[in-house]
Amino acid sequence: MYNVQFKMDSRFTKFNNKPLLIFKVDDHIAVIDTDDPTGIHPELYELASVYFVTNKLIDHDSYKQPKVKPLYPHYPVNIVLLYCRIFGLGLFRYLKLKEVLQQIYILLRRPYYTTYKKSFKKDNFIFFSSNIWKKEPETNQIRAEFIRFCKADNRITFKGGFVPRTDGHNYGFDNELNDQKYSPKLFSKLSAYIKEWQA
Repeated sequence: MYNVQFKMDSRFTKFNNKPLLIFKVDDHIAVIDTDDPTGIHPELYELASVYFVTNKLIDHDSYKQPKVKPLYPHYPVNIVLLYCRIFGLGLFRYLKLKEVLQQIYILLRRPYYTTYKKSFKKDNFIFFSSNIWKKEPETNQIRAEFIRFCKADNRITFKGGFVPRTDGHNYGFDNELNDQKYSPKLFSKLSAYIKEWQA
């Protein structure tokens, strides 16, 4: 729908290779912030006409500002060709080789985008799986309460939980851990609730 072009802006250098998309349409700057730690970046908020976020907590003051909008539920897909085409040699000009290779590795592990046939059939299945963040106890607690609620309600068919931390320190959430590992492809299928996962 749009012709996207990359142009370096020194105001945003500190956000290179972060889960943020800062773009301009006509004279308006917009931000899509998919970072998990709670809170927004004040300097970006001041410059933006609209600021989209993944986690919009109701009781968090920074999310009560008028330009902050929640994103619809979404999941990551493989855009490695688009990523390389948009940024081109700029990837190596502004990032270290290790950072570029790491990002390409992450993208390659994700599933390709597929347009699924829409289904409006009512179902009680819920899938939710997330990380336990070392510096985000509030976010962890909110997610843990959601997981406990889903597991306790027999009207819900729940799958998921917290991903066990590699350092073994799960901050007291052992009862909320996943009972299996989810590959990026399976995670995407479960998030979109493609019934093939049951096969």
